[in-house]
Amino acid sequence: MNVDLAQLEQHLSQLPGQIRTAEKTYIESQGKVENAKLSLSVAQARAMTESEEPNAQGKKAESIIATREEQHVLIQLQVEMDTKKAELEYLKNRFTALRKIASVETELIRSQLIGN
Repeated sequence: MNVDLAQLEQHLSQLPGQIRTAEKTYIESQGKVENAKLSLSVAQARAMTESEEPNAQGKKAESIIATREEQHVLIQLQVEMDTKKAELEYLKNRFTALRKIASVETELIRSQLIGN
């Protein structure tokens, strides 16, 4: 293996901060999704109470139609949250892989110094 150890060390030192930032961003996006879910529920309840439909099934259908915008916002936020989660997982996996490479490189150097 031929790895630039200085570059590897630099990446390993930067990744924990990047992971922490990604975790914070993911948690914030989770909060946005939860707020959007709450807003959707409130909007659907309001639409149901304001509906002129005579039965519950009609009221529910009308409320779903009336809250399309809130549903769209929720879907967009869920996609954004899933993207942030994927980025977080990528950084965690990259950190693990680089640590393993560093470990292998360290063992190779150690064995060369000992003469094995």
